[in-house]
Amino acid sequence: MKRRTETAVAILFGVLLLAATLATAPPWGGGGTVDDTPGPSTPTPLPTPAMLSAGEVFRYTSDDFENRTFTVPVDLTTPPMEIEYTVQPRLVARTGDSSRLSPSPDSWFVVRVFDGEGDLVAEDGYGLPAGEKGSFGQKEKGSITVYASGRYTVDIRFNEMIVDVIATLGA
Repeated sequence: MKRRTETAVAILFGVLLLAATLATAPPWGGGGTVDDTPGPSTPTPLPTPAMLSAGEVFRYTSDDFENRTFTVPVDLTTPPMEIEYTVQPRLVARTGDSSRLSPSPDSWFVVRVFDGEGDLVAEDGYGLPAGEKGSFGQKEKGSITVYASGRYTVDIRFNEMIVDVIATLGA
């Protein structure tokens, strides 16, 4: 009987700990989620409303090569929404010629915009995102513009990249 009590207490503690973790809001108040996948660098502080300029709904700049995921909900009432990015992939020595550097095949970036129904509205990126069949080109600057009002979810994911990404409304 004592063994059952200990097991029940351990399970209850685990459930309470999980509930407390899930109830914690993101530190930047955007209502989105952040996947802090361990990366090769020290995490950069997450965006906060005080760091945003007028018209901006999201801004993130990394100081070093990082692996991150951001999901940002956007209520677009004053179109358009423009998402601009600049990326820098990690450079690695080419096989057989260590004097020549080329972008790492592990470096990629993708930004996707989904509507309220979960349908893909727009996407752009760099390289071949992990686990995906299609590849984006190797352009280090790009942008997406959404012109229709509505509720959207902006999904930003990258690996082994230095990034600067900003989303503005009513530009």
